[in-house]
Amino acid sequence: MFHKRKLSYPESMKRYASITVFLALYGLTFFNPCPAIADGTSLISGGIKSATERLDFEISWIGISVGVAYIERTGVEKPIIRTGVDSTGWISRVYKVEDRAYSVLGRDGVPEHFEIHQHNGRKTAHKEAFFGNGTIRYVDHKRGETREVKAEAVYYDVLSGFQQLRGMKIQPGSSVFLNIFDSGKIGKMEVKALRRESVETPGGNIPALVVKPELITEGLFRHEGSILIWLSDDERRLPLRVETKMAVGTVVARLVTPGR
Repeated sequence: MFHKRKLSYPESMKRYASITVFLALYGLTFFNPCPAIADGTSLISGGIKSATERLDFEISWIGISVGVAYIERTGVEKPIIRTGVDSTGWISRVYKVEDRAYSVLGRDGVPEHFEIHQHNGRKTAHKEAFFGNGTIRYVDHKRGETREVKAEAVYYDVLSGFQQLRGMKIQPGSSVFLNIFDSGKIGKMEVKALRRESVETPGGNIPALVVKPELITEGLFRHEGSILIWLSDDERRLPLRVETKMAVGTVVARLVTPGR
């Protein structure tokens, strides 16, 4: 007789770890890849020569605080986007998560260099991608692997790609698409706009646009549950909430600082 296998405690921690990486590098980055400064001015507007913006998030799992994440952008003419996620408290003793990634952007937001360092439990990874001249050179340092991928179209890494989406108008019932290069593979991302609703925050209820990403690739984008993101329904497109339902509980990332 077939019996459905139950998740062990370490396995549930691994699923938490993988999804927190996703939240930091995908959800949080995409939905404010080019933040706004306090007066609402875009960091890439012509009059600004130097600016820094940082957003911080708290991550909970089945209602318990288990981690923190951030997304930071520096520079204008040669922007760099950085993001990271860390497990906290008791979960760090069970399954430590410490991930960092950054993307250096060139003209028109096209990526030049992407690098990521991951530490999930006992597993570590260090990968890079170099973009240019119709090819993408991918390096997996831990595996000692280097290869080139032909890029007939424009491809973006997980950070620079989402910056391009900031200027795209999306309304409930519509979708946007983007070519993505991740972990040595190319794929396509679709983001569906589902509805508008309000999100409760420490500063009160904020109108939001609820979107659902659907991804056709592996690497950072791999996940096992549906993901919903609540964006502030204004020009800033702040990621107010990211929610992922999994086999074991729900992971939620909440914006705790609106940028500084």
